Amino acid sequence: MNNTTKLPALKAFFNILFLIGAVMLIVKIFAAFGNRFLDWRFTFFEDSLFWMVGPLAVTIIGAIGTELLAANNK
Repeated sequence: MNNTTKLPALKAFFNILFLIGAVMLIVKIFAAFGNRFLDWRFTFFEDSLFWMVGPLAVTIIGAIGTELLAANNK
């Protein structure tokens, strides 16, 4: 069986989008723990809606796009 997708560039885009969202989540969690326990003062995401919702939204959009392309490939 041939498991290649019809739109490899779009699949790569959604995979990269998922990875960017995951990295953003890791950075956000690391900075939050640093602010809480190590007395760091990262203020770039405290009141920003982008840093509150953005990483999770980007990760979810990337995952849904990848799954939809995989389902259309079957």
